[in-house]
Amino acid sequence: TPNVSIIGYPAAYTHFDKTPFSHMHDLVHLTKTLVMLALIAQDAEWQAQFL
Repeated sequence: TPNVSIIGYPAAYTHFDKTPFSHMHDLVHLTKTLVMLALIAQDAEWQAQFL
């Protein structure tokens, strides 16, 4: 389906050589990107009805 996106979790040390961590600004940017992708990826009929 076009509404499914497989993503990874942005973090440092993801291979467990140290304790994994992430930066909040990375998560905020990821969230903004996914919201925009979800809005843009819809077909024209959906956009006309909801945007």
